[in-house]
Amino acid sequence: MTRRGNRCVLLIGSDPAIEGALRRLTEGADRPLVVVARGEAEAWLTLERQRPDVVVAHSRSIGSVSRFIRGLRSLWRSAPPLLLLVVEPGGSAEEPGSAGPGPDCWVRTTADPEELHLRVKLLLRVGRLRAQVRAARREAAGTRTKAQHRLYRFIAMLIDLIDLAIPGAGDRGDRIARIGRCVAARFEVPRDYTFHFELAARLHEIGRLALRSIEPRNLDAGGGEKWRYALASHTILSGVDELRNAADLIAATYENWDGTGFPRHLMRGQIPLRARILRVVIEFLEEVEVRGEEGVQQILQDMSELGGTRYDPVVLLHLQAALSEISQTRLVDLGSRVGIDELKEGMVLAEDLYTCSGTKLLSRETVLTRTLVEAVRWRDRYDPVLRDPIILRRIA
Repeated sequence: MTRRGNRCVLLIGSDPAIEGALRRLTEGADRPLVVVARGEAEAWLTLERQRPDVVVAHSRSIGSVSRFIRGLRSLWRSAPPLLLLVVEPGGSAEEPGSAGPGPDCWVRTTADPEELHLRVKLLLRVGRLRAQVRAARREAAGTRTKAQHRLYRFIAMLIDLIDLAIPGAGDRGDRIARIGRCVAARFEVPRDYTFHFELAARLHEIGRLALRSIEPRNLDAGGGEKWRYALASHTILSGVDELRNAADLIAATYENWDGTGFPRHLMRGQIPLRARILRVVIEFLEEVEVRGEEGVQQILQDMSELGGTRYDPVVLLHLQAALSEISQTRLVDLGSRVGIDELKEGMVLAEDLYTCSGTKLLSRETVLTRTLVEAVRWRDRYDPVLRDPIILRRIA
């Protein structure tokens, strides 16, 4: 058995190149234990004795991939190890005709050892983040109200963590959520579904935290690489049941309308509507930050030329219509966050207002009256508001 706190990688198969790449993991500080099983039978004996953080398996060593994964999940129901599958050139990680689960990550046997090394390091880091998420979830016990309270605080913690590590990410997420909500409303997306969209908007950059120190590529250079951090975000967030819907939206963000996107080459209606909206709003605001608000019309024109290839043309039309509805509000500053003591009669909430107990005090677009302002301040004294409210100041 490995000692508690030690990380462990189980290699199934006898490929010297793969084993050599994994042994490199044991050279630095905080090194994991690498255990080698020569075949599937030996691997199951090892798995019954200890739980590895990552399993690296050659496809020819485990037979049916989906059956092996179901076995892992049956053995370790609460926290199955992450699986990196190594496949032969021309092979695939998906079994023909199988609807079963797939691996968390896969590489070909011809891959550079450095790539294998980096992918295992990423999975180890993801595994650690998942363990932290599970630990946070275990703390969310008790009544439904307490569980909801902890979830909202956990989400707020993740948002603050992203903003601390990537300055400006918090404000960026707020702007994406608010514009995206306007676009979704034009599609008559139910409010329950927009909740997960807003979570995706605010949390989609969390994958950058996992990739920034071990990914050699510049993830900010060109849209072709953005799907990598989106996948890392999905892997991290999907470990929390309440965030899985948001994670699935993030994973599909960089699929293209014509099927040339990543990672699954989905096309048209195969791409979730909210993921299509998220992609358009993210890239629209990225251009606004670079060119300035005076270039909005040209940005929309440039994006419309990619309608039908990169973007859903209907989403682009609804974005333009939504922008005309909020034309009196600055795009780069859609509302401002104010303290509870700064609330005044006549202000309009840009988002729902929750307390730390998980209680919803007021809905978005509520116009504050003197009575409501006093009620919020009184409630904040014994059940603090989760985050300072964002206020839209409408022009009469």
